[in-house]
Amino acid sequence: MGVYEGGKLSPAAQTLDKAAKHALSDLIARGDVSGKSATTLLLHKLAGIAAERVLLVGLGKASELNNKTSVEILRATFTALNGTPAKNAAL
Repeated sequence: MGVYEGGKLSPAAQTLDKAAKHALSDLIARGDVSGKSATTLLLHKLAGIAAERVLLVGLGKASELNNKTSVEILRATFTALNGTPAKNAAL
C-alpha cells in the first residue's frame, strides 16, 4: 500500500485503512510512517484485513514521482517482500 510523503494515503491505502479501522492513519499520526520514497514498513495481521501481511511503501512527493523514483520504489518493495516467507503478493 502506497503512502505519499506527509502521510497521505494512496486511494487503495485509504480503502484498506477504512477496513482496518484507521490503523494506517494511526501509524502515520504516531510517526511510524513518513511516506519518504522507497521506505517500507511490514505490518502483520491487521484487524479487518484478510491478508496476513500488509507492506506500506513510501511513494515520496506525488509531484516528484517519475520513472526513476518508481523503479526505486519497486526495488524497495521487492526487497522487503523477499525478506518475508510470503509465497504470493498483490500490488
